Amino acid sequence: MYKKYIMPTAICLLFCGLASTVFVEAAELTGKWEASVLGHRIKAEALQQGQNLSGVAYLYDLFGNRTTWHFTGFVKGNKVVASHHTGHVFNGDVTPDGRLVGVLSTNNGHKIPIDVKGSGR
Repeated sequence: MYKKYIMPTAICLLFCGLASTVFVEAAELTGKWEASVLGHRIKAEALQQGQNLSGVAYLYDLFGNRTTWHFTGFVKGNKVVASHHTGHVFNGDVTPDGRLVGVLSTNNGHKIPIDVKGSGR
């Protein structure tokens, strides 16, 4: 039951802060991203316009079934906050090597560590 609620939301929100390049003033998160979290494959596309962030993440389970998650958020410097309308929130930082590292807090109180790399723009 834990995986049923955590996996889709974790994956969606983890991509809200995907980063490929870090600038002195602010991270630029626009691009395509891929990751694996608890055995689930994730592909996402993020769009940053100023400090605003939005995007879509696709979660593929072990059988190849796809779930779609839309997210919104903001970027301030290298800090990223993004959420899904169900109440899941990601808080993280863009590292100097272009990774996004943080924690996804689900609406039912679970905390999932996230470490994501971009797959290119």
